[in-house]
Parts: sequence; structure tokens; C-alpha cells
Amino acid sequence: MAAVKRIGCLFVSRFAAAAVVRAEPALAGRALAILDEAQPGRVVIEASAEARALGVLPGMTEAAAQARPGGLICRARVPAQEAAAQQALLEVALVH
Repeated sequence: MAAVKRIGCLFVSRFAAAAVVRAEPALAGRALAILDEAQPGRVVIEASAEARALGVLPGMTEAAAQARPGGLICRARVPAQEAAAQQALLEVALVH
């Protein structure tokens, strides 16, 4: 009998933001922008639904995003947080 292979795909919308919220649960449901500090001007690479409702969009500079009223919270992208979140998803997927 041949072994059964399983292939899966999981899409997590705004994964970098989800990884930050996983590390800082108090940010859940808040207007959150994830910044790429490697680019000049600290550019928004992801914005939570709440931040998007304020008009914050990927590609904006941090200054432009912060100029929007509504108490935007900015966090730098942290690849280690994303790797930990990815690992946690993989572990859950392998168990089920």
C-alpha cells in the first residue's frame, strides 16, 4: 500500500501584523501598522483592518501614517516573531 501524502496551504492575511499581535496580545483589535525599517523613511508594509479604516495603507511613510487621527500604533517588522508564528502554525498543522 502506498503512503498517503498530504499537502496543505494556509494563508494568513497580514501575517507580519498577526505575528506582532501574537507577541503582544494587547494590540489585538487596535489600529496597527507594521514598518519596514530597512527602507528610508520607515515605510508601512502592513496595516491592520482598524488601521486601514483610518486610511493607513502599505507604502505610506511612518510620518504620513501617524498623521492620521485615531491613535495608530506602529511596530517594526521583526522576522524572529514571524518565524516563531510560522513554526507554531506548522506544529499545529503537523498534529492535525
